[in-house]
Amino acid sequence: TLAMAAGFLGNRNKIIGKKLEKIKGRHGKGHNSAKEHAKKSLFVKKEKSLFDRLVPKPEELRNRLNKTGRDISFKKYVIASLVIGLIFTVILTIIVGLAFLPSLMVGIFAGLFLPHTYINMVIKKRLNKFTKQFPEAIDLIVRGLRAGLPVTESINAVAKEMQDPISTEFAMITDDVRLGKTLDEALWSTAKRLDTADFKFFVISLSVQQETGGNLAETLTNLTDILRGRTKLKLKI
Repeated sequence: TLAMAAGFLGNRNKIIGKKLEKIKGRHGKGHNSAKEHAKKSLFVKKEKSLFDRLVPKPEELRNRLNKTGRDISFKKYVIASLVIGLIFTVILTIIVGLAFLPSLMVGIFAGLFLPHTYINMVIKKRLNKFTKQFPEAIDLIVRGLRAGLPVTESINAVAKEMQDPISTEFAMITDDVRLGKTLDEALWSTAKRLDTADFKFFVISLSVQQETGGNLAETLTNLTDILRGRTKLKLKI
């Protein structure tokens, strides 16, 4: 009986020992992974600061890249500029036979000018499309309000039923509200990112209505008439 009891206790101690080793291993891995994550974060910070030094106004450039609605990161933009400048310098030096210094100057100009022009074209095209779709989006919000839906649900309906870029921007507003921002904060954040007069009119209309009250559906209907009138006037000009 004593032998059986000793064997049982020995097996039990072995099981407990194995469990302790597993727990210790998990904590050790977690500690190491935390260290690795800290190292990676430090490397990313250094990497960002390096690219920030290459661009005069990095935050302004990041805002412009956000306006494109495309997956063009700050890092990709800077690398693309450097690659374009290098390609132009090599082509002019080796193939054309131009001296290195003039080739380098042309390469720097191309590396700065071509990506900048491309981003401007993408932003302009996207904002024009947004402005064209925007009155329809407001009409959809008005229909939702008249059907008894709250403003946030009407904005969510625009995100679901319309196409990009309207759907993308209104989906971001909905996400911001769900993450804890007020509707006013989410709208002004989008207004700052888009930087279009039409959307700012929309945000101001909602802000004024929240402070003073009144019929929001009627206010937004009047706004769509104004926006369509502005578009017609631009086409006439």
